[in-house]
Amino acid sequence: MGAEGPKEECGVFGVWAPGDDVARLTYFALFAQQHRGQEAAGMAVSDGEHILVFKELGLVSQVFDEATLSTLRGDLGIGHNRYSTTGSTTWENAQPAFKTDGQRSLALGHNGNLVNTLELAQRVGPQAPPRRTPTWSPPSSPGTPRRTSSPRWSTCFLRSRVRSRSW
Repeated sequence: MGAEGPKEECGVFGVWAPGDDVARLTYFALFAQQHRGQEAAGMAVSDGEHILVFKELGLVSQVFDEATLSTLRGDLGIGHNRYSTTGSTTWENAQPAFKTDGQRSLALGHNGNLVNTLELAQRVGPQAPPRRTPTWSPPSSPGTPRRTSSPRWSTCFLRSRVRSRSW
């Protein structure tokens, strides 16, 4: 904590609950973590083959309604409340982020700024070209420490090997 005291940053949540209403569990978890971020809310739910992602600007209760929650079916899910430390309040910066190559898909929600994205992209190879987003800073940026992990950085992700959709 240090002299500054505790600080609130993004709320991140993950659940695996076969047979339960994962979207509703994620909704209530995000609602309970609303103090962690008020700019945007989103969730990704998966049945193991498909990933459905829904995210929007606003508070949890403004983003999700009964109709939306009823379409998000699966056994596992992740949720995210955004509190920006960098970047603007835009839909593109809301999470979970979603990426697919047509064969595999990934939904990712994280708390923190990724400072080694170029290095990670080089490890993965040419199929994942580096892309600058407000949630990461290139290691060469002035004043940005070069590190590969942080004890305050947390992540939840879903991965699928078949087809996925993003709304």
